[in-house]
Amino acid sequence: MMWLLPILVIFIAGVVQGLTGFGFALVSAPLLSVLMEPRMAMPIVLVQGSLITLLLLPDVWRWIDVKMVIPLAVSGLIGIPVGVYLLRIVEGDTLRIAVGILVILFSLLLLSGVEGLGGSRGWMTIPVGFLSGLLGGSTTM
Repeated sequence: MMWLLPILVIFIAGVVQGLTGFGFALVSAPLLSVLMEPRMAMPIVLVQGSLITLLLLPDVWRWIDVKMVIPLAVSGLIGIPVGVYLLRIVEGDTLRIAVGILVILFSLLLLSGVEGLGGSRGWMTIPVGFLSGLLGGSTTM
């Protein structure tokens, strides 16, 4: 019975990913981190999210902007080991607070309507890729 709520979270996150093409980790990681230690939750999110993404990839391949994805992916790959290292040395509660603050800050940034942050020429592509890798390595978000 103690696994019923995490299974429900994974199901809902899978539905969100299936409908929107993204969001599995964004929905599941914070909720699972509340229900269990991040060190236990993050591998679950990583495996499930990767499987769903691989299943959706053939359907969305034609819409991928390669000029944007390459810098994001390379800088993200550099950030992953840093995030994994943080996961090993930082307490679970500290990670929860840090992720919450980052989600709020980036939500406010997006709501502010700042121009030029995204796209293949956006100046934030590489830092966002690195931060994405760092969060992916430490929280799988």
